[in-house]
Amino acid sequence: MTKHLNLFWAKTSDYSASEYLSLLQHSLDISGIITNVSDSLLAPATRKFLSDMMGEVPMDVVLKLAACAHDIGKASPFFQQKNPTLSMRVAAAGFDGAVTPNQMSANPHSIISAHTLIAWLGQRTGNRLDPITKEFWFAVIAGHHGTFNPFKSPSDDLAQEMRRSSQWQEARFELLDVLIGDAGLSEEDIQRCATLFNDADDKIIPNAVAALTTGVLIAADWVASSTENFPLISGQYQDPGERLDNARVRINLGGRWQPSPVDSAEFISRFALPKSAALRNVQQAVIEVGNAQTRPSFTIIENETGSGKTEAALALADITASKFGFNGLFFAQPTRVTSDAIFSRVAQWLSQSGSPESVSTVLAHGKSEFNDEFREVTSSGFSSIHDDDVPADQTQLEATQWFQGRKTGLLASVVVGTIDQILFATLQSRHNVLRHLGLAGKVVIIDEIHAADSYMRVYTTCLLEWLGLYGVPVIALSATLPPAMRKELLDAYYSGASGYDGTGSKLDDSPVYPRITWTDGHTTETIAPEHDGLNRTTHVIFSEGDLPEMAAKALDLSTDGGCIGIICSTVSRAQELYCLISAQEDATVLLHARFLTSDRVDLEGSLVHQLGRQAGDARPKKLIVVSTQIIEQGLDLDFDAMISDIAPTDLIIQRIGRLHRHPVLNELRPETLKKPTLSIFGAGIPDTTGPAPSMQKGSVRVYRSAPLLRSLSVLADHLQESYGRITTPVDVEKLVSVSYDTERAAPAGWVEQWAQAHRNEMDFEKSQIKRAELARIPKPESEDLAGWSRQPSIADEQAAAGQVRDADESFEVIVVRNVNGRLYALPHVRELDGMPVDGTMELDYSVARNLARCTVRLPGWTLSDDDLGDLESDGQESWQQSRWLKGMLPLVLDETLSREVERYVFRYDEQLGLLVERKEKE
Repeated sequence: MTKHLNLFWAKTSDYSASEYLSLLQHSLDISGIITNVSDSLLAPATRKFLSDMMGEVPMDVVLKLAACAHDIGKASPFFQQKNPTLSMRVAAAGFDGAVTPNQMSANPHSIISAHTLIAWLGQRTGNRLDPITKEFWFAVIAGHHGTFNPFKSPSDDLAQEMRRSSQWQEARFELLDVLIGDAGLSEEDIQRCATLFNDADDKIIPNAVAALTTGVLIAADWVASSTENFPLISGQYQDPGERLDNARVRINLGGRWQPSPVDSAEFISRFALPKSAALRNVQQAVIEVGNAQTRPSFTIIENETGSGKTEAALALADITASKFGFNGLFFAQPTRVTSDAIFSRVAQWLSQSGSPESVSTVLAHGKSEFNDEFREVTSSGFSSIHDDDVPADQTQLEATQWFQGRKTGLLASVVVGTIDQILFATLQSRHNVLRHLGLAGKVVIIDEIHAADSYMRVYTTCLLEWLGLYGVPVIALSATLPPAMRKELLDAYYSGASGYDGTGSKLDDSPVYPRITWTDGHTTETIAPEHDGLNRTTHVIFSEGDLPEMAAKALDLSTDGGCIGIICSTVSRAQELYCLISAQEDATVLLHARFLTSDRVDLEGSLVHQLGRQAGDARPKKLIVVSTQIIEQGLDLDFDAMISDIAPTDLIIQRIGRLHRHPVLNELRPETLKKPTLSIFGAGIPDTTGPAPSMQKGSVRVYRSAPLLRSLSVLADHLQESYGRITTPVDVEKLVSVSYDTERAAPAGWVEQWAQAHRNEMDFEKSQIKRAELARIPKPESEDLAGWSRQPSIADEQAAAGQVRDADESFEVIVVRNVNGRLYALPHVRELDGMPVDGTMELDYSVARNLARCTVRLPGWTLSDDDLGDLESDGQESWQQSRWLKGMLPLVLDETLSREVERYVFRYDEQLGLLVERKEKE
């Protein structure tokens, strides 16, 4: 080996500029470990996809060549001179060429590496690379720091260095020769790599392969750059084989889920159901669909709330994964609350899977560390939540530390999280390929997919196109989907799965329910399983009046006891209604999103305990729950009667699903509430033969006029024809499809208001789509990898979540109070009673963690720029030293628990949560 090849440095210590790792050693490290990383992170299905797309070139050959070449550009003056001390040794060996700081920043080593590999392949094979193959290698090597660059010729400075200062280019070529030889690549391997995509007609497949290959390269680079795995040895020699063996002992990339086929008997045992239990019709049909599918597919399961869709989806995931070679799962939920709820169920299912090794498991959302069950998984040095003597037929769960990173979470085998986490894969940002890599080997389940509005569907359909192209099975769950949305989602997956053959899905849109629909990019099928059990009829009544009448209705319904649920469209309405009812009835509870996190978790837990399936004797004789939309999905709550503000038809049906939810509780209901009843307020009693209704303003702000008018007209006509009844599931499909029919004619007296509302709706949706597309990565068909990172990277998860949802801007703050110049938690936070939480010294771990649970989100419209500046000036130095509090701002209340800002007054009340009151104009 030529002596000077060990001169060039690649990595230095954070603590000492003279402690380093040579470029040769780092390159040997990553080229030796990359196949181990790929073996851990690539599911058999993903490996097959890549191998099939690479044709005659073995996938491991492509990965090893990428590893050998990824940092080769560090052997250049543009990189070596970044460390003056180490560059002196390089210059003394004859590698000169002074460069300026601007030249260094304009010529990153990743770009130099890409151009060097392309030139080396051309010289080694004696042929110029085909344009698509050249762009593939450029994308992978230049993109290994997380950003894809458009292919372009070397800069003038780099071109001059490559031609005139030939000792640098010669050194890079020589280093590549050595590394390729050590990696065991043959001349035939090199020739094949140089012609990898010569037969490709377009860049759709090469770009997909480039994205996943780059993801593996980044992951391997991070593993090889860890000094815990590969210590810095400052140019000293260490046997490469021994160094790799030592590293392999230390590296833990987690165990993989090993799925197994599910039949009826296995279904019963996997979900710990009684031996006498039987599969529901839809669950049996889902299993049959899974067994019949011949390719990875996108399957939509539509059935009523509480019908066992979760268990059906997990069974289908087992069948699909075992059949097609997937070893991971992502279960996406609409909110953090529903993610926490489903995590327990997935953990229980996984523990019964019989996988012979522990399975890396992650709860992926911004508050996951406050979930007690997930904390058990991550405790004890990231070990199992089960005892060491766990039975052989149960699977241990582990949360390997490497997967706790924001960018590596999706690489764990089983992930439960908010839908934001998978939609981030379609958001322009650095290292996005790691999210694609994580999803490519998983079965993806998306619950409550109907919750995606037109803004969110820009990201959802883009994701489905990429997953279809990768051949990833996707399962979507919903009580019911509007026909146009169902087709939009199916067409997106079909496009990717078919390789954009231009045919489109041939969807049977007959009005059937329950419904299972699936497509694999070749065929699209629909079946309508027979409904389980009896139809359920709910009496639905439109009522005159507003909050006082709603309060009177709740009190009247509960005269003989019973559990009444009320859903208001806004937090302020819920707070006001709670005050009206609680003044006359003590058994009243308020729940909304503007409580402290700790308070909200306690409230939700208490309500599920009292009103869930397992409540038993804990179910109260009387309870009125005043809430917002957060109780219509995710929480297992069963009400005897309900009251609701106006909402679109599909949400009304969701709310009906919380009425008499569990038959086992029927005997506990008062005689007067034996029939499920829903009262709807906020639009009077709509009459399609009269003038258009006047709608409650808060509901219009949330849902907009056009969807509400369509829903009101459909429901008014249906209730008149059905004598005030909605029967599920019989009426569901028709009601929802007609309510979302934008071509539906307006009632005669509603024409003017209807037309204006629909014009506004079209403008609103166009604006939504336009804004969403600004930050979305290109779809596969665009053949544009550089578009993955044109926008600045969004490092903060809250900001990223706001990008993939059309949510009003909000700010999460920690609510504290000022007492005699010191900051304390609010009086009812007993864990922090009497403890100051300010100052410059780092807070105790338990104090910081409990304080981090005292968060609430302030609506963006409540704060001016000056108000935000005031919050920032209240920031605490001690908080920045804590992993729990870093970056958080305090909302400092006075001793009366209130604070004035420019236009509003904030006040916190233990029963009401955060109140936002407009200041009176002076």
